Amino acid sequence: MRASLTNIHAGANRRRALFLMALLVAASTVFVALLDAGSAPAATPREELQETRNKLEGVRGRSSELAATIAEQNRAIDTMIGEVSALRREQAAVEQQLGVAETKLAAATAALEKEQAHLEVVRERLQRALGVLRERLVSMYEAGSPDAINAILESKDWSQLEAQAEYLNRIQSYDDSVVGRVKSLRDEV
Repeated sequence: MRASLTNIHAGANRRRALFLMALLVAASTVFVALLDAGSAPAATPREELQETRNKLEGVRGRSSELAATIAEQNRAIDTMIGEVSALRREQAAVEQQLGVAETKLAAATAALEKEQAHLEVVRERLQRALGVLRERLVSMYEAGSPDAINAILESKDWSQLEAQAEYLNRIQSYDDSVVGRVKSLRDEV
């Protein structure tokens, strides 16, 4: 950034110097032309001297006008250089904000892709869990669900009753886990 500002200032200084040189060359050319072109030759050296002084005063007057014009143009150039500098600072700030926004966008895109992949995995798990639940519901419909009263009535002794109760608890736990898994996967999706 500083290098570009230095280049801008150096370029402006070079333009000013070239412009000033061109004006001086033009002024000297005008001066010489005025000296050569004059009116009729003066009669005395004093008159020639006075005529040359008058011409010199005219050239000096035009020279001061040119110097004022140059100074005004230099002020305009300095103002433009200041504006360019301010615009470059603003550009740098905007580029920095853009970099931050691009970083955030890249992070958000990566997070989105990760969540989409996770969603696909969870959907597959949900489909498998729904399949297991479907199979369990079909088997319960076909075989009927065992209940505690039938297990008590069909038991011949206490150990068989305990075995039946344990069997019923395991079936109930399995059914509850299948339903719970389907619910949690559904909620996650």
